[in-house]
Amino acid sequence: MASTDNSSTKLPWFLVVILAIALLSVVVYVLSDFSGNSNDNRGLPVRNQDNALKKFSDTNNDRIPVRPDDTPSQPSVPSGSIALFYRAYLGDVASRLPVSVQNTADGSGYVTNIRWETSHKGVVRFIPVVDRFDVMASTVSTSYSESTIYPMTQNGRLFTVTRRSTSTVLNEVDPKNASAISSTTFDATNLTVVGDKVYYRDRIVNDFYGRRSGGGALMVQSLGTASGSDLLSYGDADNEGDFFTAQNALLSVVTDYDSETASIRRHDLFTGKVSEELFSNVSSGTFFSGSDALYGYVKNGSVYTVKRFGLDGTAKSLIEVALDSDEKGLSIDEDSGKLLIVSYGSDYLLKSAQLYDVASNSTEEISIVSSSGLKSQEYAFVFLN
Repeated sequence: MASTDNSSTKLPWFLVVILAIALLSVVVYVLSDFSGNSNDNRGLPVRNQDNALKKFSDTNNDRIPVRPDDTPSQPSVPSGSIALFYRAYLGDVASRLPVSVQNTADGSGYVTNIRWETSHKGVVRFIPVVDRFDVMASTVSTSYSESTIYPMTQNGRLFTVTRRSTSTVLNEVDPKNASAISSTTFDATNLTVVGDKVYYRDRIVNDFYGRRSGGGALMVQSLGTASGSDLLSYGDADNEGDFFTAQNALLSVVTDYDSETASIRRHDLFTGKVSEELFSNVSSGTFFSGSDALYGYVKNGSVYTVKRFGLDGTAKSLIEVALDSDEKGLSIDEDSGKLLIVSYGSDYLLKSAQLYDVASNSTEEISIVSSSGLKSQEYAFVFLN
């Protein structure tokens, strides 16, 4: 006669306990991973070290809030595309910024929503070819400490300059993905970067009666280091004017406001002393650093005349730009032998943008889908290679 097995099919009690412990461990791990993506007091996401949002180590806690490459579903940017950088209140551009950030570099995993603090100031990147906005760095003023921030580009490199009371923080960031390259802190009123060093004039300190009590020396400091060295003392005849750079040279422009003329000088990088006067009695105006030369423009009514001052001592007028009736002013910057010329209206919204090629003396319009969010008087740019 066949027998019937009436034994129970239930798991032994000790296997049930082991499975329960394993399931509890998985739940705790998942919850801890999500809790590691909390918000700081600014409402910006802060992630663990492996997926960290890059944070500068200066005492003001100014930061790069979002890596542009972390934002999901972004169109690819062709090599050689133009990227514009400008300072803005994030409230003016919040509607054009990413609303979420990818938590893993390979695009997998969950997404964290971003809440932008509209009272913060930031350096914004705009890429016209894909109509894309990103925040490269930001800062916020407090009741006891006013803070300003602006971008600076030189030879394809991007710097953000943050000033707060007696501190100037110069951060170099990758223009493609906003990752930090170096951070340098000092106290300056005028600065320029030459190679791996920053040259600046130490901030002048006055006493209660408005008399100078210190500062004003020409300093040099290696990027990423904690202190600089004196080159020229306050009052030295070679320590005058505003400092610029071109072809990795240190230049200064000294303006005579009575005659409305200026002289352009080249300085020794090791001593700071003037090594050569390149130009004298040129028309005073607005000057800016270039990759291959010093550039400047003179405004006469509504007409801007742009000039190039080569280190070989040759000067050349390049282009004249007349403002239209609805335009208030121009912003001009240079990279790789091309000038970015941006016009803006009385509300500071961008009106037009064009590239001027110095070598071919030709102009190309930059297509802007919408000027919404593009509100500034000054723009810097690089080519994203």
